[in-house]
This record gives sequence, C-alpha cells and structure tokens, in this order.
Amino acid sequence: MSRWYTRVGPLMIATGVVHTAFGVAVGWGALADIWHDGVFNAVEPHRDRESWFWFIVTGWSWMITGAFADRLEHRGEGLPRWFPWNLLALGIVGIILIPVSGLWLFFPYAWLAYRAGSAGGRTAGINEDTWRFTARESAPGR
Repeated sequence: MSRWYTRVGPLMIATGVVHTAFGVAVGWGALADIWHDGVFNAVEPHRDRESWFWFIVTGWSWMITGAFADRLEHRGEGLPRWFPWNLLALGIVGIILIPVSGLWLFFPYAWLAYRAGSAGGRTAGINEDTWRFTARESAPGR
C-alpha cells in the first residue's frame, strides 16, 4: 500500500478538514449571527453569511470527495477515468476566476488521480462480471 501523502484521497480529506476548520475559525462571527437569528432561513440575504456557508460546504465537499477516492484506492478499484479530468477542469476554471486562492491544489490532485489510474493500469468502471453477478443476486424472485 502506498503512503497516504501519495494518494489523492487522504490529501483531499486533509484539505477539506483544513478548509472547514479555517472557515469555522475565521467565519465565526457570521456563523454566530446565523445561530443568533435562529438558524432557519438565517443565511440569505446576508452576503457574509452566504460566503462563509459556501466556504464551509466546499470544505465538507472536499472531505466527501476525498473519502470516495480513498475508498476506491484502498479497495484497489482505481479511480473513475473522469475523476482526474474533472479535477483539472475545476482547477483551470477556478484559477481563471480566482487566481489567488487554494484552487491551485486541483492540479497536483488531478495529477495524482491520473497517475493512480495509469500506474496500476486500472481505472474504475463497471466490471461486467461483478455487475452480472450483482444483478442476478438482487433480482426479485431469486
């Protein structure tokens, strides 16, 4: 098994944890305002609250995506072929729109995801034998 810092999954999880913790720490005032306003429907139309809400959601999304990638890497299934290309596309669009940001991390993560898929010669897809087996086992009346 490769070291955690050479796999895209754990690195994306770590990025999400740091991103979310930073959002909670620095956006604490906006989060406290949301709490004091009763939470429900307390974000819009306040732009500062919206910004911190989406900042924290983005960190959480990094953790979910990283956990997805890590699980596939651990199981030896490889990552889907579309995964590194989408990371690359998000990185390109992101740095065009916000060049001074952490969006540059999409590039090494896309490279690691691509390398993981090509190094082992495996990328995740539908394994037809497994699919048929699963479909037969889960068919009603069997």
